[in-house]
Amino acid sequence: MRSVLQMAEHPTEILMRLSLLATFPLFLIACAPEPVDPTSLPCSSEETVVELTTSDGLLLAADYQPATTQNRGAVLLLHMIPPGNDRTGYPQEVRQAITDLDLSVLNIDRRGAGESEGIAQEAYEGPGGLLDVEAAMRFITNSELPCAVDPTQIAIVGASNGTTPVLDYAVGHDATLPEPAAMVWMSPGGYTENQNRITSSRAVLDQLPLMWLYPSSEPYSTAFIDDASPAWRFVERGEAHGTRMFNGGALQEETTTELLEWFNRWIP
Repeated sequence: MRSVLQMAEHPTEILMRLSLLATFPLFLIACAPEPVDPTSLPCSSEETVVELTTSDGLLLAADYQPATTQNRGAVLLLHMIPPGNDRTGYPQEVRQAITDLDLSVLNIDRRGAGESEGIAQEAYEGPGGLLDVEAAMRFITNSELPCAVDPTQIAIVGASNGTTPVLDYAVGHDATLPEPAAMVWMSPGGYTENQNRITSSRAVLDQLPLMWLYPSSEPYSTAFIDDASPAWRFVERGEAHGTRMFNGGALQEETTTELLEWFNRWIP
């Protein structure tokens, strides 16, 4: 395929095309929605973009929609590996289905992804991923939010290596922050254990409701079935990895149903 420069035959045309290319990214930036002050958003507000600040000084972008009523639970969503994936991996209709349970939803761009600052690799190697989840927890439990969340009713969902910081938070979060009420790992794998081994974290994990949601092509999760905690649930679904389960068809519908039933059970 010919590039825009190859298609230009005259020097003036080349300059015009270069000018257009130079302004195109600025156009995209200008179209990005401005973050909204979350303290101005009462219960039942529409979903909007907000900013979180991590303890190491990074700004993370997120979609936030509060519940309909006060003191309900919340769900935090962490997408697949950055920078090739971002928070759009969780479709709007899936986020809305969770909100329709009268739960608040916070869908973050992990560091190095989408509209967030930072280095992508640090989202899953080292402490950076944990700091991202802690920032999300601080945001959703902020007493200045008009639509208060019950801190004992917060679930965390991680997809692919988004499961890494979920595990890191479960076993090593700031003691001032709440324990997760439930967790979902969509397509966990060896990367989940980048910082913490599951076998050495069982004292904590065995007490936590944890759904392992994985395709039949990924055997990693099945190795934990025989010795599973009674609080765990294993669901083998389709052939798609992580948030690719949200394919707009029957698999998305089945996956969403599994998530909603899990939330109804543990953060009703």
